[in-house]
Amino acid sequence: MVEQGATILAEHFLADHEEIKEKSLFHFAKKCLKKGCEWLVCTEKDLVKLSGSLNKKLPIATIEIELEIVEGEEKWRLFLENALQSIK
Repeated sequence: MVEQGATILAEHFLADHEEIKEKSLFHFAKKCLKKGCEWLVCTEKDLVKLSGSLNKKLPIATIEIELEIVEGEEKWRLFLENALQSIK
């Protein structure tokens, strides 16, 4: 976000596929407002999981994340092939 001219004032991370607890996010949004935040930012993937009422506290911006394999591409390809065959 720094490249976009934004300053990160607070963070709330969840593990991949972790359940999003609305009460926890409302507390986080209140904390952000107190710190002077103007936006909440989340991934496009997680936006669909958020309550629309959270957007009333602060506007929500999304970021797109893209996976780039920089090492071990052959192992990754084999893993995906095996995973796809196991679900067939």
